[in-house]
Amino acid sequence: MRNYRCFILAILIYMAFLPVAHAISEFPTGRWATGDKPQSKAWYHDDCWWCVMFDGETGSYFYRLAGDAWEKGALIYPEAYTRADVLSKGRTLFVLEWEALSPRLYKYVYDSKRKSYHILKGFPVELNVPEGHETMVIAQDSKGKLWIPFEFNGRVKVIYSTSPDHREWNTAGVEIADNLHDDDLASIIAFDGQIGVFWSNQNEEAFYFRTHRDGDAEDKWQKLEVVVKGQLVADDHVNLALSDDGRVFAVTKTGVDDAIEPVTGPTAAQFLLCVRSQKGQWEFYDVAEVSLIYKSRPIVVLDEEDDYVYVFYIDDKAIVSKRSPTSNIRFDGPPVIVLAKPDIEINNVTSTKQNVTSQTGLIILASGTDNKVYSRDCLLMHGERYSDDN
Repeated sequence: MRNYRCFILAILIYMAFLPVAHAISEFPTGRWATGDKPQSKAWYHDDCWWCVMFDGETGSYFYRLAGDAWEKGALIYPEAYTRADVLSKGRTLFVLEWEALSPRLYKYVYDSKRKSYHILKGFPVELNVPEGHETMVIAQDSKGKLWIPFEFNGRVKVIYSTSPDHREWNTAGVEIADNLHDDDLASIIAFDGQIGVFWSNQNEEAFYFRTHRDGDAEDKWQKLEVVVKGQLVADDHVNLALSDDGRVFAVTKTGVDDAIEPVTGPTAAQFLLCVRSQKGQWEFYDVAEVSLIYKSRPIVVLDEEDDYVYVFYIDDKAIVSKRSPTSNIRFDGPPVIVLAKPDIEINNVTSTKQNVTSQTGLIILASGTDNKVYSRDCLLMHGERYSDDN
């Protein structure tokens, strides 16, 4: 009996150190509410996860994660089908509600006593840009100026705020690239006293990057950087993250899955992780190979506390994850399934612009064909923390 009790105790101790399988949370929304590819809809603030999502009926709302359930909060934008990009800066929150006809910028301040966000006077601001532009993403430079890039009519345009309160904008903007395909898109990130715009160019089979130093004239941009170039390397799938040491991480999808003949060479993978060093040099790494199984819409999230970069994407009908050490990038082994439901396709995964830690966890959200959003904390799903031998 004593040996049996010792055996049971050993099992319980072992189970206590196993990774926690966090429950899958869900809530009803409109179809594909978690799109679009370069955008981030979630953030962590005041010991809590938040997101902005449209419900498919009455508009776009705040949601707050309480335990394993998402609580619907205040209405943001009374339009049933919008796509939000959110930027959390301490107590200040910017919500860019994008839709093709009339994108709007909202600015909120957080009330810690009421645990809610309150809109500031003069918002929302309508951004009068031409109809037919691609999706939008927002960033703030070290001087406080907001920047938004987008593709329009084969060009990369960048618009920017012109007042300290962000209520005034130059929506004519500046043009920093041309000769794009009408299906290309752009994203943006702020880092190291500058902002950088990253975009696809399917006409030239390349991804490009260009920076603007904070405080320079708005039309003064640094020289073009070729991130990666090669046969069918570009598709309109881009998602960005930033390490604490100033490296830019960009996960991209290639177009090699559309090739009539197999593509060979260093850019033949389905997804690439492109990394820009502090000196401005780009390197790229294979994340997932091309196969007959549908793979698309990757995003990237950093956990620098444990030296990991995570890539999430749809694989067949489920959301999967691969991870690598950030200090020695290699995506070995098969992906881990993190969101799956029988007979339902789950797609358009989204998360946060912020880097995650053991305190925050790593929340992802994705949309199902049943008009629900599914979410999960994925930080422990690859196995034990503090070890890369899983």
